[in-house]
Amino acid sequence: MLARQGKTTDAEALLARSTRAAVEDKKGYPRTWVAALNLSQLRHKENDDAGAIAVLEIARSQYPGNWDLISAESELLRESGKADVALDMVGDFARKNWWHYRAWGAYGRLLAQQGEVEPAIAALRSASWLDIHETAALNLIAIIRMRENKLDDAFRTQQRAVSRQPDEPRQYLLLSNILDKMGRTAESNAALEKVSRLRTLADSKTAKN
Repeated sequence: MLARQGKTTDAEALLARSTRAAVEDKKGYPRTWVAALNLSQLRHKENDDAGAIAVLEIARSQYPGNWDLISAESELLRESGKADVALDMVGDFARKNWWHYRAWGAYGRLLAQQGEVEPAIAALRSASWLDIHETAALNLIAIIRMRENKLDDAFRTQQRAVSRQPDEPRQYLLLSNILDKMGRTAESNAALEKVSRLRTLADSKTAKN
């Protein structure tokens, strides 16, 4: 609230006090790392990424293994041109927490951004196995394979995404793009028609409500 009212200094002081209180009272309030996360976000909005990262580094030392802190810091590091540090941080967490879908997905995206294609594919496949309803990792694999012109693999991967979200228009849109690149024009057009039908159905439901 203070930040929205333009009282940034007061807001930052309040968050800083909350962060210090979190350290002193960690056992009684196990979720007080949120104060540090909020403070880092405030500093990021003020274009003080170095300060934001410093807050998160301290918080991670007090709350090791907290994915929200690791995720926030890794994103700031990536934006600051330190993608290699972010990659090591996220990769280490993912390997120690094999079951963590979000970590493996983040690790795969960072690897892809660094141009490490096959490790990225492996990490993204791990993410897709960890959540049978997710499609973000599958979509990214399909896009990577399409850009590599490995269209059969892209097609099979996107078919899996469609089977997981058969009522989601964007799944058919990506499928259509792959089919079009494969020269399978009729099937590509059929997928686009499916997109149109699903959007029409969604619009009619919205109108009724």
